[in-house]
Order: sequence, then structure tokens, then C-alpha cells
Amino acid sequence: MNLRALVACGVLLGACADGPATDLTESTDATDDTDTDTDTDTDTDTDTDTDTDTDDGWSGTWTGTVRLVLTEKGFAVNEDSCTEPVTLTFDKGATDRIAGTFTCTFAGKLAGQTATVEFTGGAWSTTQAMGDAQVKFGAWSQPDTYTAPRTMDRLDGTLSGSATMGSAGLDWYADVQVWRD
Repeated sequence: MNLRALVACGVLLGACADGPATDLTESTDATDDTDTDTDTDTDTDTDTDTDTDTDDGWSGTWTGTVRLVLTEKGFAVNEDSCTEPVTLTFDKGATDRIAGTFTCTFAGKLAGQTATVEFTGGAWSTTQAMGDAQVKFGAWSQPDTYTAPRTMDRLDGTLSGSATMGSAGLDWYADVQVWRD
């Protein structure tokens, strides 16, 4: 066969071949992809976050200082102040949700005498803590309340009051500053 005939046979595919002629429009390829994808992704993410966030932004230990100014009134007026560390525990599951004790021994006019402030009870909101306090000095034991506005992880609170017993009197004022540990 010459070259022209070979090309013509290649184009006609089978016109020059031995055997029966084949219709080129029908596919005889057994590997043709005729199936459809019937499997679909049906799984869903069913795991959920079951842990609870126990940090309410308040619970834990708060440390700082209390500055107590105490005025004893009677025959003479004696005023003194002291600043000492304090630790308050915030526990929303406890009976006393806010608890702590501040104790100081005066060094000025009331030298050698001790005052105590016990923080008990308590509650808090998003912006402040508040609760009860018991101010003790000598024979005095007076209830008080406090409110401490919150700025970030810092509380700045005050408590103040007065009491009389006969001709004697007692005034107190305290600044409380604590930071969350």
C-alpha cells in the first residue's frame, strides 16, 4: 500500500481492515462510566460541648488591703487608722458567698488595741459585690454592710458606721481594695 492509501485506511478505520466493518457511532468500550454516585454524606456532627464553665468571673480568691479609720468617743476622742492585707474568698456555692477577715493592731492613739472586720454573706452582680460585715473593737461588735463596685478584676468598696453605748461612741470608716488572683 502506498502512503496515500495507508492514510485513507487510517481515516476510514476499518475500510481497509480485514473483517466486518464497525459502526463508529456505537461505543464498544466496556469501560465507559455509566454509573451514578448514589452514596451521599449523611453523617452529622452530633457531639456537643457538655462541660460547664464554672468560672463566673467572681469565684476564687481576691487579695488586697483594708484601711480602717476608727474613732473612739467618750471622755476623750481617740482616732487612729491602720492598713493591713485582706483575703476575701468568693464562692457561689457557699453559705457565706463572700468571706474573709481583716485584723489590724493600731500603732497611734489606740496603740496596742486590735480591730477586726469580718466579711460574711455577700452577693454579686456583673458590676458590684455587696454583703455584710461585723466590725469588732474591744467590747464593740457592730454589724455593717458594704458595697464594692467592680472595675475589671478590682473591687473598691467602703463601709462605715457608728454606734453608741451610754456616753461612749465609736465611728468607723474603711476603704477596701482587692484584686482577683
